[in-house]
Amino acid sequence: MTASPIDAFIPEDIRNLYEIHNYRNAAQVLATGCSDEFQEIIEGLRAFRLTLADIRKPGGNESDIPKRISNLLRAKGWIETRIKGDLLITKVVGSSGKKSGRKANPTPSKKSRRLRRRATPIT
Repeated sequence: MTASPIDAFIPEDIRNLYEIHNYRNAAQVLATGCSDEFQEIIEGLRAFRLTLADIRKPGGNESDIPKRISNLLRAKGWIETRIKGDLLITKVVGSSGKKSGRKANPTPSKKSRRLRRRATPIT
């Protein structure tokens, strides 16, 4: 049987404990780009055990399973982080890739038309 590319990054004991899915080479990226953090994840996976009792126990909003995983990683200094991103869209005119110098001219709202009318001097 041919060795999988993941075999070089995920230790055999972890592969024996868990079903591993390497989405978009995540294991390779983590192992080479963030090796300390990757090792902490591996250590956490070694320490974690999932039992039938864990699966059967009702959890409400959050079962004990993610809490136990969080506790393993928090002990190593990990914290929950949320990432927010914005998308900036630039209008490109034609095939040359030059940006348009014109700004969009939206139809003025009723309020802005009223304000303009009031600002007009009376003669």
